[in-house]
Amino acid sequence: MPEPRGSGDSPPPVIADQTDHAAPPAPSEETREPSRGVAEDATADASPPKLDYDVPSGPVLSPELLGLRAEAQARILGRGAEIVDAAGELGEPTAPDPERENGNALGGFVPIENEAALAAFHEALAQLERGTLPGGKLRILAYGASHTQADVYPGYLRHYLQSRFGDAGPGFVQLVPLDKWHRPRAAELSSQRFSVHHAQRRPGMASTWFGLSGAVGVASTPGAFARAELRQGPPEGTATEIDVYAMGHPGGGELRLLVDDRERARWSTHAEPPRPVFLRSIETAPFQELTVEVTGTGTVRLLGATVEWDRPGVVVDTLGISGTRAANWLAWDEAAWSEQVQRRHPALVLLAYGTNESSDEQQPIAHYEQQLREVLERLRRAAPQASCLLVGPGDAAKKVGGKWVARKRLLPIIEVQRRQALEHGCGFWDAHAFMGDGGISRWARAMPPMASADLIHLTRRGYVKLGMTLGDALLRAYDAAQLPTRAPAPTSLPPHPGPRGAGPKQTPDVPSTAQPFPPAQPPPSAQPPPASESPPTTPPAR
Repeated sequence: MPEPRGSGDSPPPVIADQTDHAAPPAPSEETREPSRGVAEDATADASPPKLDYDVPSGPVLSPELLGLRAEAQARILGRGAEIVDAAGELGEPTAPDPERENGNALGGFVPIENEAALAAFHEALAQLERGTLPGGKLRILAYGASHTQADVYPGYLRHYLQSRFGDAGPGFVQLVPLDKWHRPRAAELSSQRFSVHHAQRRPGMASTWFGLSGAVGVASTPGAFARAELRQGPPEGTATEIDVYAMGHPGGGELRLLVDDRERARWSTHAEPPRPVFLRSIETAPFQELTVEVTGTGTVRLLGATVEWDRPGVVVDTLGISGTRAANWLAWDEAAWSEQVQRRHPALVLLAYGTNESSDEQQPIAHYEQQLREVLERLRRAAPQASCLLVGPGDAAKKVGGKWVARKRLLPIIEVQRRQALEHGCGFWDAHAFMGDGGISRWARAMPPMASADLIHLTRRGYVKLGMTLGDALLRAYDAAQLPTRAPAPTSLPPHPGPRGAGPKQTPDVPSTAQPFPPAQPPPSAQPPPASESPPTTPPAR
């Protein structure tokens, strides 16, 4: 997708609300109520796991944490452009407009439902702080579509968590750019004579051997290459660990790894039976470029690479692909993908899908729910040790007859995600509720704009606000457990302002429940599924 932008000169029209639900009064507290879609599920009467300490209704923010949060914002938005500064003060627009509200004030705090489902993640954080975490690295896998591929909200989480718990490097690097808008924060990507494939772009393709992210770069021409130019190197005196991922298969081609034009290794991707193959290189000298080049005959399937510093800390892998859906996971060879996930050994897996699914109006919602259930079962088989979090879709609109209207399918999708999160012991964060009354139209009309004029994507600033609020929610229970060591800030953040203008409406709370993770199951055979199991046809990627 193009880099999210918002026009300050021509605000988009207000969305005509075509839903039939009523709007509740604007919340008077800083905590927003979750959205509700279809009828409540019977599991709503179940009791969620209880934390053995009190958790405040809002984020836990000491002066130290406010400073780190402001620094993470500045890394993306620039110094002096923070949404909320180190003193907890709300930023003002650089060009105030009396007719448009302050965009920095949009987005209310929303807690994670089933917060106790984050226990494994929080325990890993505690072990990292104590210096007892096995391997010393806490990894987070962030899956999603274009909102995630933009690497702005994952980038904020990366900066903030690494400033608190240690910087262990940029993590996963795709190497072959996914599209012309693919600009991850960690590296500048380029390639020649590689084609990129993923399940949404090539539905029904013969091979289902995809990488950790769900994509693969394919080349068979000698001299074809994929290159990552790192934007930042490790701390002085720290070695860099590079792992290159490829799919081994019969007749697989040969590759070589170059670091700043220095050849470091050559290896073949021929393997029987097919399986992922990995190459590790430890670099003790500083470098800037990492290049993987095809050197011989045969087809190479390049799955990506990971770049980590040889030190304890947090790593956030950005694994978004524009236009994709959660159901695309079901087209990936499970054993090949699971092996890559197990190699990462994540403490938390985040899934942020739903916007693209909201346009699949011909798909029965029961079919969507069954696919999501299968996706979460696959995740639990691959990473039974990890906490998981579903991030529901934010508000979005579409044009009908020349008018912008709300997407009626959004709220049912949110309810399905909430229900499936409970069924599989995952947390759920309601981004639709976070955006508040007035939704995407209100965000796009604000100054500075927080949503793009396409009324689907956020601006860079809007994604930072999302990442900041999600980060506060992820750590609320963790920090509350350490009170009074890490006390709340003396002044709370400003509550979300009341309604201003028309737009998509919110609906009341649905009680949340949680259940333990189901027991892990062994992955199926490494062989690709038969043609009859190819993913269903879906609308083209945006």
